[in-house]
Amino acid sequence: MHICMALSDYDTIPACAAIQSLKDSRDQKDHYNIFLFTAGVTEEHEKWLECLAGDGIVIHILKSNSSGEKLHEENAGNRVLTKAPDWENAVYSAGKILGFTDRLLYLDSGLIIRDSLRGLYDQDLGDNFCGAVEDCCVLYEKDQQDGRPHFNTGVLLFDLQKMEKEQIFDKLKKAEETDGDPGQEIWRNVFAGRVQKFSVRYNFMPESLDRNNVKWQIQKVNERYKTAYENKKELYEDALILHYSREDGPWNNPDKACGAQWLHAYLKAPVPHELAEPPKDS
Repeated sequence: MHICMALSDYDTIPACAAIQSLKDSRDQKDHYNIFLFTAGVTEEHEKWLECLAGDGIVIHILKSNSSGEKLHEENAGNRVLTKAPDWENAVYSAGKILGFTDRLLYLDSGLIIRDSLRGLYDQDLGDNFCGAVEDCCVLYEKDQQDGRPHFNTGVLLFDLQKMEKEQIFDKLKKAEETDGDPGQEIWRNVFAGRVQKFSVRYNFMPESLDRNNVKWQIQKVNERYKTAYENKKELYEDALILHYSREDGPWNNPDKACGAQWLHAYLKAPVPHELAEPPKDS
């Protein structure tokens, strides 16, 4: 399975935990070929990422021309939030290496994977260019409840061959040059609506749903995502991918919803643990 991520130096700690969770949850038959498209990542942090290879994991580091623009200082540990490369460039770079002949799964760095990704990777895309999950904000933000899909870009599955054949990468580049950040318009104007909707379990955002818990009901989830959960607990337990906020995830605030799952993977990763000390019996 081919996977890519887009990372600035700020994202290396979350990425280490994400890749560790991939290793922990993979089936013995799973092999993950991971392309890390980086901007301004230090040599030390590159070594952290490279040491996660093995056990069915292959790591390729692709350096972008960007130096990782500084956005602002983070409160926790005074860490600097820097701009990550655009997912479009990461997907194109990895796709070019693959010859635009296969599928490619794009993942944000701030994720925890709880089981094999094979079921997601083999999802039927039909005649669509990609598959994505609607952002959970559609459940509780009225201005997002306009009947149109609002996709979250944290988990995206692409048909590279189809995208190359129909010049989607050229259209993405043109949209960026014209609009800067086209946002949700990209799905209508570039992908022409050809996006397969995936179940919420493939991109579950526990922080947002926990913070807005009183604003949504499980019935809304089932209606929006065509699921059949009986209660919220079942939804949380079924999630394949936990997706945390980049700016305020458990690497900055371990008390966030489902923060323990992230911390567990982070402390297992064979990298220096700058954010927390591992348990004494580990």
